[in-house]
Amino acid sequence: MTKLIFGLLLLLAVAESCPRDKETNDAVLIDEAVVVDSDIETLPDTLVTNYKSASTLGKINELTQLLKERIENGYPGDGVVLYEFFRKEHGKLLEQLNQESVDLFDKRSLTYDEKRDRYNLSDSLAAAIKTIEDAGLKVYDAEEFTFISPTPYFFYDLFKDAELPEEYKAFLKLEAIREDENFNKMSVSQMHAEMGKQLMGWEDFLVRYRDGGFVYEDAKKFYRITVMEFLFGTEYEGSTDAEGEIRPEFKKGFDALVKKYPKSVSAKLVTAFVHKNSNGENGNIWHAMEKERDQYFNREP
Repeated sequence: MTKLIFGLLLLLAVAESCPRDKETNDAVLIDEAVVVDSDIETLPDTLVTNYKSASTLGKINELTQLLKERIENGYPGDGVVLYEFFRKEHGKLLEQLNQESVDLFDKRSLTYDEKRDRYNLSDSLAAAIKTIEDAGLKVYDAEEFTFISPTPYFFYDLFKDAELPEEYKAFLKLEAIREDENFNKMSVSQMHAEMGKQLMGWEDFLVRYRDGGFVYEDAKKFYRITVMEFLFGTEYEGSTDAEGEIRPEFKKGFDALVKKYPKSVSAKLVTAFVHKNSNGENGNIWHAMEKERDQYFNREP
């Protein structure tokens, strides 16, 4: 999985979690019951109050610390409400932080040493980036842009000991595995095999937790993206060569998935892709496979 696809996915996840028609609500979870906004009903044992910090990064740290305290002390209310509020509020703040960090990104890009493939950061830039990393975030480089996003296991580590339904824990683990940066260090065949495992993990989730609510829709989004990556590869390592033939390392991954999970939706999609490719339907095959995929797991519930 390339940094580009990784980056686009993370930005998509942030964007989809952020309501666009409301101003940012400077708030954190503390105590007592109030109405947060029209997206969230009255929350038992929660209170929204103003942040103490003026900076966006400071607000992110406050929000995260209060969540940790709530989980450690045994949150008496609905853990799902706590989870969904945190993800939405964290997403809004993260989007704001990215908008505010354009100048930092520009200055950082000017220090890049192409020969050594590294950044020669000044002390002030290094300190600024360290404060971001201390918040459980990281500066990522995609092909044509830079962005800040949580580290792969950020949400999983925060909520693994929280009182949440089984499907929320399962989703967080799958999400963390998908975003693990070690994925980028694998060979093409290893990467494709791992992607197949992740694909079946998302499919199993969608079949097992049809009433998963908030996380079910996010899981469906991840499945939709992952299956297309599994079938087509990336812009750097496509599944077909210049003649339109499926590359051996991808064919091996396709065959292994179909053999192990012959009745799965993913196996049906792989079989359809191979069939269309062998019949020379390369011209419009992406849209054809989107249509095939959407028969099973569409955008809507």
